[in-house]
Amino acid sequence: MPIWGHLGLLLAPLSIERPKRLLHGLLNVGVGLALLGRFWSQLTPGRRTRLLGLGIVIACALGLTLIAADPIRERLESDLYADRIVYSERSKYQQIVLTQWQDDVRLYLNGHLQFSSTDEYRYHEALVHPAMALAHNRQRVLVIGGGDGLTVSQVLRHGDVELVDLVDLDPAITDLARRDLRLTRLNDNALSRPKVHIFSEDGFAFLQRAHEAYGVIIFDLPDPRDEALCKLYSVEAYHLAARHLSPGGVVVTQASSPYYARTAFWSIAATMAAAGLHVVPYHALVPSFGEWGFVAGYAGGDREVTELTFDVADLRFVTTELFRHMLTFPADMSRPADVVVNRLDRPVLARQYRQDWSRW
Repeated sequence: MPIWGHLGLLLAPLSIERPKRLLHGLLNVGVGLALLGRFWSQLTPGRRTRLLGLGIVIACALGLTLIAADPIRERLESDLYADRIVYSERSKYQQIVLTQWQDDVRLYLNGHLQFSSTDEYRYHEALVHPAMALAHNRQRVLVIGGGDGLTVSQVLRHGDVELVDLVDLDPAITDLARRDLRLTRLNDNALSRPKVHIFSEDGFAFLQRAHEAYGVIIFDLPDPRDEALCKLYSVEAYHLAARHLSPGGVVVTQASSPYYARTAFWSIAATMAAAGLHVVPYHALVPSFGEWGFVAGYAGGDREVTELTFDVADLRFVTTELFRHMLTFPADMSRPADVVVNRLDRPVLARQYRQDWSRW
């Protein structure tokens, strides 16, 4: 990545706040110059010249920076991303960028790729349909994260779904997914369907409140790269989710890469098991990301998972035969010995995740 790209990644979070700060700076310089005029007669000639010159230089520098702020930001962002930027917004929570090259639309949050339209169906089919097939009922589904609407779109392919609650912290993402034609084409306008209710709030807080039970709960979250994100990968979060399941219900989460973040992946599986759920770890190849992992969990007795049938027409990726292979892990993705459980009072997953990825 060129040096401009690295600067873009560092400075992108400031792209909206910078003009406000520059205006505040200019206002402060103006106040300083007004005070200089007020006490002009009390200063020596040399001090007057130095202070006046310094004020003018600072005001000019701030003014030029304010004028150039948008071109600089656009240059930094364009060098950060390989494809043409077609949308960029700094929300209250994150930098949102859409890029496009020919038919490939990509979503980035804070510089991290969330999906590519060329292969997102592999990820979303693998995340959604095994859990839907395992569940005893699918009338009510909860999706935590997934504000782009692609997970909800897969959920709605099941005709017996009556309601989907989508909980995403950032309303800017769900608003974009409802109005941007590139995204509505991908998610089949899922977030504007009458069955879908959107809650713009923290997923953990949502789980702490009472709700009517769900047959399936899907965690479609960013990777647990920091302690804040780890909260929804904790024993406590899975305990709360299990309490909201109807009899025969299923929880599923994306779990990063069992190849690149092997220990972190199995830590997520161990954490879900520590919440009292029977876990079903599996993986799929998503070319934009490599081997990717998922963990499903359910309460009650064992279920036959090797013969799951998928009763949705025209799936492009997941099949009964393929899913049997997705349950098998080769030696370089098998569970290591040093797996730890992630808890709210001991959020070890973020450190483990960073250690795993630092090797690549």
